[in-house]
Amino acid sequence: MALFGGDKVIISRFSAALCCLLNKVNPRDEDDNITIQYGVELILDNLLKLLFIQLLGFLFGMGVETFIILFVFCSLRLQAGGIHAKTNAGCFFGMVTVWVLSLSGTIVFKLSIFNVLVIYVFSLIIFICLVPKSKNITYFTRSAILKKKNYINFFC
Repeated sequence: MALFGGDKVIISRFSAALCCLLNKVNPRDEDDNITIQYGVELILDNLLKLLFIQLLGFLFGMGVETFIILFVFCSLRLQAGGIHAKTNAGCFFGMVTVWVLSLSGTIVFKLSIFNVLVIYVFSLIIFICLVPKSKNITYFTRSAILKKKNYINFFC
């Protein structure tokens, strides 16, 4: 199954068909087509993971909380980089672990959605101020990047 990293045939076939269609509209060379197909595969694979976890959130009656958790998780990951799993299944189970721990935190501490949003806004301000953006990461020295990430670990 593509979601867990085993059989990615369906996603690969779909992305290959999409790239073939796009190539008819706007012809590209073979290297560009391979890169585009790989990007489409990544997007589809990650969308399936996100939709599956969101569906689980709705099934457990925590759809809004799940959306906030996934939004924060994706924003943080996009902004700060992070540890990447070696396999697709590891990535999926890592996302599920973050989701379960975050949901259990809202249940244990009995946080309302308003409180979760306040925590998100506070975290967002910290991220904007302290985390190097991935687009400009080449402008920072390695020690400056580590220093900023240590601030984030301290605050979060």
